Amino acid sequence: MGIASSFVMNQDDWTVNIGAALFYSIDNKNSNNAFYVYPHINASYKVVGDLMIFYAGAEGNLEQNTYSDFVSENPFLSPTLNIAPTDKQYDIFAGLKGKITNNVSYNIRGSYVNERDKALFKVMIIPKGIPTKTTLLGIRCEWFMMM
Repeated sequence: MGIASSFVMNQDDWTVNIGAALFYSIDNKNSNNAFYVYPHINASYKVVGDLMIFYAGAEGNLEQNTYSDFVSENPFLSPTLNIAPTDKQYDIFAGLKGKITNNVSYNIRGSYVNERDKALFKVMIIPKGIPTKTTLLGIRCEWFMMM
């Protein structure tokens, strides 16, 4: 269960969005309820109108994982998995985007992400040589990515 609120400021070619998201995670099985607060901060500047817009920000989120989502990626998973939500603590990003024509646009973005309890797959070879995958939960992840 969550709620998000933000305040938007516009001035000339600048837009700034400052806010936060609040989540309450209920774990009925283990009685391990938790409260999460995430940033939602975005800023953009129109460098050349809609042709080139610089943007940057920091966001976070609590992403609910489901067995159905996991099985769609890997049908060999056991239904006895302990499934927890992914705590996306922050995603700090910056990039350039724009519209060249009505049908052509671009978006170049770099980001640094910190997540907890990210569901990952590890390829395992069983004795007969048939590759299978299993899910590993509870891993802390940090990476830098370019899109």
